[in-house]
Amino acid sequence: MFKKIIIFLNLAILVLMPAFYASAAAVEDKGFGGNLNVIANESEYKQIESPQQEFSVYIGALIAFTGMLGIFILAQILIASYEYMTAQGNEEKVTTARKRIRNVIIAAVILVTGYLISSVIIKWGMDFTGYGR
Repeated sequence: MFKKIIIFLNLAILVLMPAFYASAAAVEDKGFGGNLNVIANESEYKQIESPQQEFSVYIGALIAFTGMLGIFILAQILIASYEYMTAQGNEEKVTTARKRIRNVIIAAVILVTGYLISSVIIKWGMDFTGYGR
């Protein structure tokens, strides 16, 4: 039962994460009775003037999504640690918890590596194009 709850919570987090990063620009103006600009001004969204600004919005969303994945990884480590501590010598549970911890560490390494690579590429691209000066 505990395993089913954990799986459900993980899936719920993954499904609901994109909802946190929905942009006001993605909603059609008619959906709010023509008041999208008022809503955008109140929520402090900035109007996108050029494709370069739109690219930076996507990069910002990617970085925020990376942060959410970091929180997800931390939750997985806490869950695996709890499983490991409560195994009480049961070799099968200990092995399962160790595998989960190993997999979470691998995921964290992949996430950090991807973040570093994208940061270097973005910095290089900004220096090369002169954008952001």
